[in-house]
Amino acid sequence: MALPTWLSLTNDVLKRLRESTVTTVEQTDYSTLIGIFVNEAKREVEDAWNWDSLSTSLTLPMVAAQRNYSLTGTHSRTRILEAYNTTRRWRMQQAPTNQYINNLLALTVTQNASPYVYDIFNYDSSGQLVIRVNPVPTDTDSLIFYMVNPQEDLADDSTTKLLVPKDPVIQLAYLKAINERGEDSGRASEIQEKIYRSTLAEAISQDDIHSSGNSLWQAV
Repeated sequence: MALPTWLSLTNDVLKRLRESTVTTVEQTDYSTLIGIFVNEAKREVEDAWNWDSLSTSLTLPMVAAQRNYSLTGTHSRTRILEAYNTTRRWRMQQAPTNQYINNLLALTVTQNASPYVYDIFNYDSSGQLVIRVNPVPTDTDSLIFYMVNPQEDLADDSTTKLLVPKDPVIQLAYLKAINERGEDSGRASEIQEKIYRSTLAEAISQDDIHSSGNSLWQAV
């Protein structure tokens, strides 16, 4: 089954609104608005669950004496689920706060050993997550990060494909369009919100069945 595109999703919402379909998302002012609602709905659905389709892994080789590392392909909405030092065969601990590692650096002598703790420190010039490890590695240990990495916004009519289930995205974008119109004194909006929440819950249930205990991670 082909993955839905930004254009096909926009037209699915337009049909529910009894509007004419378009051949490009930005064909009219209204279709452009619906395209915006589709992207907003996509982001909300992506953030509602750790979807198997968005799961990925990243292997990160350590460099001796280097504390900070960019995670290639990540961005501000990336969620790190687990991390392991595969060389030493232990689970990496995520620091509860940045201050935790700040305190280690300020109050203790710099440690040089195999890292066992990390935090998300900031972003690099490309907007990728930068992690900070402690202790400072003395060897070329290898870390692996398991994460959920949401898509960037859909920006092309036909070649950008939606990875999360399309039904909750369509239902939420339709809800946003109803709210924007302000019709039926909110009654249609209430009904549509229930439909969206039911559709999202069903999609999450199906994804949980497919991925529970058997997630497939793709290297990036």
